[in-house]
Amino acid sequence: MRCLLILLGFVLQTFAFGQSLFQEHKFPDGIAIQIPTNWKILVSSFTQQLDTNTEAVTGNPQGDNKILLAANLYLNESAPSATARLSVRKKPTMTEREFEATPDAELQATVGIKRGVVERSLKPLGYTVSKYSERREKLAGHTVLTSSYVSGKDGRNTVNILSILFLGDRTVKLNVAYDEAAEINTKATIDRIRASLIVPK
Repeated sequence: MRCLLILLGFVLQTFAFGQSLFQEHKFPDGIAIQIPTNWKILVSSFTQQLDTNTEAVTGNPQGDNKILLAANLYLNESAPSATARLSVRKKPTMTEREFEATPDAELQATVGIKRGVVERSLKPLGYTVSKYSERREKLAGHTVLTSSYVSGKDGRNTVNILSILFLGDRTVKLNVAYDEAAEINTKATIDRIRASLIVPK
């Protein structure tokens, strides 16, 4: 009986329902995502500068892009060990059904072109790009296009993952990144953030 009580106590401690370290952030149109409370949420003036800098680097206008949330994780260093960016671009695009109907061969035919775009935008900043790939997957109950690559600079490699949801009148983008050297401390968190995304159909 004593052993049974000890075992029961261990189970209750292991699966105790306490306060989560992930906080849900809600936005218009029912969009929501969970971010750890120890991550730094960037203020709107900084997120606007992210868009401004993206336009300066890529030459692509960002006036129709709105960053809903940007958050960074810092682990004993000035540069972020992981980042998350959630944004919405309101302009006509293909629908999710049209994206699902696009043949894999057609999607893969543009991979080289898009890799070239990423390389040209990062090369002037001193970054290299490797392991670029694209895949179709499920995220937030939607079929999304996810691209991933590793960017390198000054001996530091960063894993970048961008997922795009095509909704006909707008796209929703979730961009996450983490320092490859800190993967053991960050990847599970990144996976949880991605899995927490809610975008109503």
